[in-house]
Amino acid sequence: MAFKDWFIVGRKPPKGTPLAAAAGTAEGVFLSAKSLLSFPIASAVVTMLWKLSSHYWQVGDIAVLIISLVVGALIFAISISDTSARPQGFLGWIIAIGIALINSLFLAASSLGLATAILDTPMPARPG
Repeated sequence: MAFKDWFIVGRKPPKGTPLAAAAGTAEGVFLSAKSLLSFPIASAVVTMLWKLSSHYWQVGDIAVLIISLVVGALIFAISISDTSARPQGFLGWIIAIGIALINSLFLAASSLGLATAILDTPMPARPG
C-alpha cells in the first residue's frame, strides 16, 4: 500500500457501466463523504503541530487556522495527484475545493475544541 493510497479511495461506477469503462476511477478521500476516515488523523496532526508551535513560539489561535489550511491543502494536493481522482469540469473543481475548505475549517474547529462546544450546545426550546 503506497502513501497515496491513504488519501485515494475507489469510486463505484454508475449502474450499467461496462467494467472496462469503469476501470481506474478514484476519488480523493478529503473531497468525498468518506473524508471521515482521514479526519481523526488529520485532526491529531493539526493539534500536535499547534501545541508544539504554541510551546516553542508562543503562537496564538490563528496558527490553528493556518496549520489546518496547510494540512487541508496538502491532503487536497495528494488527493488530486491521481489523474483518475481529479474532479471533472469547472463545477466539480469548485465543489471539491469547497469541500476541502470546509474540512480544513472543521480541522481547526476540532483542534480548538469549538466543534465539541457547538455540538454540545442544547437547542433552544420551541415556543408554544
